[in-house]
Amino acid sequence: MLKNKRNINAWVYECRIDDDQDAVWMTVDIGEGSSCHVGYRSCFYRSVPLGKIDNARQIEMKFEEEEKKFDPEVVYKGQPNPTKI
Repeated sequence: MLKNKRNINAWVYECRIDDDQDAVWMTVDIGEGSSCHVGYRSCFYRSVPLGKIDNARQIEMKFEEEEKKFDPEVVYKGQPNPTKI
């Protein structure tokens, strides 16, 4: 069992490490909670379009999650957000 930044339990089902041991992949069950500090269920709430990319600076990512699970302003009480969207 893990606890995230907001003290919500998550059950680990799988843990993998890559070939040069600098990245870890974990499969967890967070129930109805969220694991993303900007409020979405997962930090992977956007997808990159597949196919030819003419200008990588102008890629429009698709939001896969429509609504946030919590308001980060309420949870983090004015702390600066390290993620710039």
